[in-house]
Amino acid sequence: MQEHLHDYFTKEEEFLTKYDGSALAASELLKNDWLPNRKCNDSSRRQRDTLLEAGHLLGLAFDAAAVYHNLHGFSSVQIVLRSSQRIVNVRVAHLDGQLVAEKLVDRRRRDE
Repeated sequence: MQEHLHDYFTKEEEFLTKYDGSALAASELLKNDWLPNRKCNDSSRRQRDTLLEAGHLLGLAFDAAAVYHNLHGFSSVQIVLRSSQRIVNVRVAHLDGQLVAEKLVDRRRRDE
């Protein structure tokens, strides 16, 4: 079934407000390499960006999430996570009434 982009989030707290279950499914898949930051705000994002730019962000942090819908509503979300060493993309799909997470990308970061 065809999907279309329904929403795009760059602020973790806004994403978690609507899609906390998907974030938890991604976190469980990653064996807690990433834990959703429910206290994320502009200040913590600036701190994250400073650490990332300096090469000192050791743990994965939320970068963005794209939410997709099909004819029946929510179908999946792709969550992009970054650290100074890695970029990870996790897709969480709604299949047979359950949220199923799969890792699409997990690679070492190259200097940008």
